[in-house]
Amino acid sequence: MTTPRFDSHRWTLAAALSGALLISFSAIYYALSDVSPTTAAFFRAAYALPVLFVLWWLRRTRDRRPARRRWLAVDPQRAQNPAGDRPGDGVVSATVAAP
Repeated sequence: MTTPRFDSHRWTLAAALSGALLISFSAIYYALSDVSPTTAAFFRAAYALPVLFVLWWLRRTRDRRPARRRWLAVDPQRAQNPAGDRPGDGVVSATVAAP
């Protein structure tokens, strides 16, 4: 068993506390920004994308699952039916209006 380069418990605690601190200020920042909820949600997601990309880039080589198992996290139907023959494909459904 290899020894980790850093104390993983301290790293986890520091990450959790810093995340909680940042999240606790988000309502204050939103109130001060004077924007609509849709705009705030869009920019919150847009600002998260670069951080998520960097995290993915750093950890992409550590994922030893086969491609089929990785797709399960993204699209369970595609992972189960890679040919794209999803249940209900080609079936025409009609909507009946109530009288």
